[in-house]
Amino acid sequence: MDIIQRKTKDFREQVISEADSKFKPLLNEFIDYWTEPNKSGTKIRYDGEKFFHVNRRLATWAKNQKHESAKIEVRAEVIKPSKTMEIETEIILRAYRYFKANNELELRHEEVWGFLYSYNIFRDPTEKSEKTGKTWANWYNKMKWRAKDRTIKSIAAANANDYKKERNQIDEGTHPDLWRYGKLECLKTWFKGIKTEQELLNKLQ
Repeated sequence: MDIIQRKTKDFREQVISEADSKFKPLLNEFIDYWTEPNKSGTKIRYDGEKFFHVNRRLATWAKNQKHESAKIEVRAEVIKPSKTMEIETEIILRAYRYFKANNELELRHEEVWGFLYSYNIFRDPTEKSEKTGKTWANWYNKMKWRAKDRTIKSIAAANANDYKKERNQIDEGTHPDLWRYGKLECLKTWFKGIKTEQELLNKLQ
């Protein structure tokens, strides 16, 4: 399995596992679009995205494509903000419980980083931390490099034909999975400072 096939397989599995059932008719076109490879055959379109919430992207896709066969009407009132927040809060709580039980997070928890970013718990990379005076980008970069060993294990487990090439990308800091695992390091660091679920809920308000 070459690098594009592996990336496509991983992305397809992610989308299928996270997508709301109402978006099912859109998935093939959506996946085909986001797995388009670059000319050098090393990356897919998805790799260039820093933030990617599957259902939000699919909602936008449905609206833009006006996919008549799916008969999906995307309106603001379909999922009210309060309901959306309830769903997101439950996902965050599940990730927190998983971390407390296993002292680790999996890639399926990656979307929680996006939720917390939207709640301003994680901040724009250009903003300076009130605590350290350094930009958030500085901290994100540290988390990315903290994830280096886990990223290496990930590509080794995939038995990629281009292992050496991917390893070089990791060493150069350009491999997309570095930031994906880096997000998990951000979450783990934040979760470690939270003692109870109620404390977590208070921070989300």
